[in-house]
Amino acid sequence: MDEKIKSMVDKISWLGHASFKITADKTIYIDPWKLPDGMGGDGDIVLVTHDHWDHCSPKDVEQALAPSGKLVVAECCRAMLPKADMYILPYMKFTVSDIEIYATAAYNINKKYHLHEY
Repeated sequence: MDEKIKSMVDKISWLGHASFKITADKTIYIDPWKLPDGMGGDGDIVLVTHDHWDHCSPKDVEQALAPSGKLVVAECCRAMLPKADMYILPYMKFTVSDIEIYATAAYNINKKYHLHEY
């Protein structure tokens, strides 16, 4: 494996289900859920993809987020996370804490409760 790719892959931790932690110049959590005790509090950026309970967990978001961290969530999560720094829609490209992020649409093709709106 190319060393540059390996060094990037080594910074990504799967935390279970759809939850990931990226540890590089900034610490980024994606859909934190069921975080172990003692983990968190270091999230420079926390991203929440959609409003299903196993992706949008206010308790875990709070646990992951650093005091000065930025919370970026899908628009559909506004009611569950009313204090987010930014609400986003699919296909938005934006910069948070000098990190460029592109939100894409995704869904499970075999589940009726995943909407195919985009």
